[in-house]
Amino acid sequence: MKQPTKPYEIVYITSFMSESADGDVFTFMAIDGFANYLYPPVVAPEFKNDDEFIGTLVKFFNGINDNYNREIHAQSTTYIVDLPEAFHPIVKGMIMKEDNLIYNPEKVEQVFKPVFKEMNGFK
Repeated sequence: MKQPTKPYEIVYITSFMSESADGDVFTFMAIDGFANYLYPPVVAPEFKNDDEFIGTLVKFFNGINDNYNREIHAQSTTYIVDLPEAFHPIVKGMIMKEDNLIYNPEKVEQVFKPVFKEMNGFK
């Protein structure tokens, strides 16, 4: 895969479950492949239904695209994810038609390794 030349060209996404004082929580995190910028993570309690899950994903992608500017950023985004494949149809329905979704958990792990190292091996 080629190196990105603009922000939003490649975005790496990971997700994981962890325990909190209020029970299990689901966390989504994303890093821009060009700027090495960590977008605001989204944390949500375990999902009771598909609507809660979809609402959390909408919030997550809105956070990623909050500062997107078509005039200076990449015109399409390749999202490289480790999300379970069952989530892919939902995610594909949320992203722009010119965007791509690639499942590559090894690459995502490599990109997020420094983040989780800073978090003392959290994931």
